[in-house]
Amino acid sequence: MVAFITVVYLFFIFVSLYSIFLVLLIFLRNKGNLYLDPITENFYDVSVVIPAYNKEESIVETIKAIRELDYPKDKIEIIVVDDGSQDKTVERAKTLEGVNLLVKGYNSGKADAVNYGIKHAKGEIVAIVDADSYPEKDSFKRMLNYFKDPGTGAVTATSYVMNTKRLIEKMQAIEYFLIAFGRKLLDFVDSVYVTPGSLSMFRKKLLDEVGGFDVKNITEDIEIAWKVLKKGYKNRMCLGARVGTDVPDTLKKWWRQRLRWNVGGLQTVNKYRDS
Repeated sequence: MVAFITVVYLFFIFVSLYSIFLVLLIFLRNKGNLYLDPITENFYDVSVVIPAYNKEESIVETIKAIRELDYPKDKIEIIVVDDGSQDKTVERAKTLEGVNLLVKGYNSGKADAVNYGIKHAKGEIVAIVDADSYPEKDSFKRMLNYFKDPGTGAVTATSYVMNTKRLIEKMQAIEYFLIAFGRKLLDFVDSVYVTPGSLSMFRKKLLDEVGGFDVKNITEDIEIAWKVLKKGYKNRMCLGARVGTDVPDTLKKWWRQRLRWNVGGLQTVNKYRDS
């Protein structure tokens, strides 16, 4: 028994040291390119799809953040898909002009709401933005530059925490920074495995080809990233493009979110285990 525990212990030490060495190697080889995100010279037509369910407190600010982007206004289409909200989300979204508001009238989940918006999108690029996230002004210009590579299927941004009053929120702020940094390192080895809903962009034709988001997966932003990779495209990470987002402010909400992330991740691994 002691020998078995020793072997397991040594195995985990080896895996840990190997992982640390690999991460350091990737970082040292690419440290000069971490924030190398040139501004795009090609202003694509972009459809911004915002799925919303009971987001009366944040939907207006999210739409305003999109409208205030440093990007040609005639190149951006804003689509808000109400997923059967029971609060004043629809009423508040109606107060802003220039918004294509789609009211489904029933709740069917985020993935289905996003797919509903994609069907109405006219842009060459589709940006998915959560209804409680707020892209910074230069985020689109930085992210869209990656699409000049025809092999790029999706691009995601750096999410940072907006609400940092409580300890649990401060801890998540640190976590989100480390996640973004780690995801950029994965970008250098073509291994970005998630395109978060806070802000990610996709080629419209690619979304049409793969049938959009999987409505059966509870972490649709993980599953779609794997679907993009399976199709032969690359997921890219733009560290210089930032988007603020709200995070769980109680332990219970945090636990439910992380449980969903992990269960959804396992769903995705099971779906693509033979790929």
